[in-house]
Amino acid sequence: MSKVHLKYEIHLKSLLAYVAKSSRKPIDGLYDLAWGSLALKEMGMDYEYFLTNIQSAVSMIASSSELADVLYDYRRAVGLSLAIYLFGARRVGFPEERLNELCNVLTQILKDRKIELAELIGASFLLAKHLKRSDAEEDLKSIIMKIKESCLKNPAYYLTDMLFIMFFLALAREGEFLIEALEDIRQNRSWMAYINEDPERMALLLYVLSKAAYSRNVKAELAEWCRTESNRIAEELYYALERRRLLDPQSYVELIDALLGVAEGFDAHVKQKFGLLIKMGEGDEIIINRKAIMPLPRIDLLAKAYIALCEAGYIRPFMLSKREADAYRQIQAELKGYRRIRKYELFFIMVTSALSIPLIFLTLALMLTNNEIFYPSLILLVAIIIGSYQHIWKRGYVSLRELLEVLREKANSIIEIFMRVFMR
Repeated sequence: MSKVHLKYEIHLKSLLAYVAKSSRKPIDGLYDLAWGSLALKEMGMDYEYFLTNIQSAVSMIASSSELADVLYDYRRAVGLSLAIYLFGARRVGFPEERLNELCNVLTQILKDRKIELAELIGASFLLAKHLKRSDAEEDLKSIIMKIKESCLKNPAYYLTDMLFIMFFLALAREGEFLIEALEDIRQNRSWMAYINEDPERMALLLYVLSKAAYSRNVKAELAEWCRTESNRIAEELYYALERRRLLDPQSYVELIDALLGVAEGFDAHVKQKFGLLIKMGEGDEIIINRKAIMPLPRIDLLAKAYIALCEAGYIRPFMLSKREADAYRQIQAELKGYRRIRKYELFFIMVTSALSIPLIFLTLALMLTNNEIFYPSLILLVAIIIGSYQHIWKRGYVSLRELLEVLREKANSIIEIFMRVFMR
């Protein structure tokens, strides 16, 4: 793991630890904890770090007899949807027999609201698709199509909603709608100017562009545009966040260390070390010198930015992305004389050769002699072929060293079988 990648993990975990510690009720921090856990997962980090805190929040929601009342705060609904999507209903402590009720409640909330809550629409669709609730999916798709139509008529008001929905559809791998939406954005330059004004919009679009840039279902012209815009927006988003010091964890880690130190009773030591505390108030109240610290960022915004920059390959400058690693392997294979083919072609070659080689060997054995030594040899040959094909299918190649290892393993297996037979 690169030091740069580790820095962002520590940064995000420090902020989430502060949320978990400072929330009066576990349910108050569910939204930020769920977004942060999603970002950690997309970055390939330990996203179960705050599972206990999420379980406490979900248990409060699950204990309510009226889900609609608790989830009318859309942040709680988004947090719950993301938590179940990430960990599953059983692990977060939400009764599985109430999942249908949850989907119905979320859909009804979205139908009743006069103001569109695109973030909740996207999170609800992601959950419904994850739970394979086709009826809820269809209801939400109808709402999504209305937002798309509204966006074409009034983009200044609905474009952000559209970007939220595209982000969650990209997470859910719902491609057809995304291609149409990207075409609409590509053809309207004024939309891009509006998107570039806000880091959140940039992060949402960047994730979608990065997903679509190398998709086989996207036409070459649109894919090229996605790659160009992805590189441009990634750089602008990265430097916009750095200018606001949102990617610099030092001031936030310092504040969190100070607050945790106060919670553990080291008041004088903390005040002397950090210079952040002016005085202690009554009870648990802490008075802080605001000039000494940066304001805490929106954790959900930071999580969206991390997810998008990670997908675009900008948050890990010293690590190869999946596509870069695949390209590197292709180049290395070409230098070694290998050739890459499609899997269905490889499967056809394997089947035909697996059938023909043993048949040829058996025919020659019968023509030359009836010696029984040929039958064990035939079995050994088939075993070698199967073992080699396993390596080829998994890794795309089989080296001489691996081939000899397969030969040794199969020969030992056959010897053991014959020993058992003749020792009886």
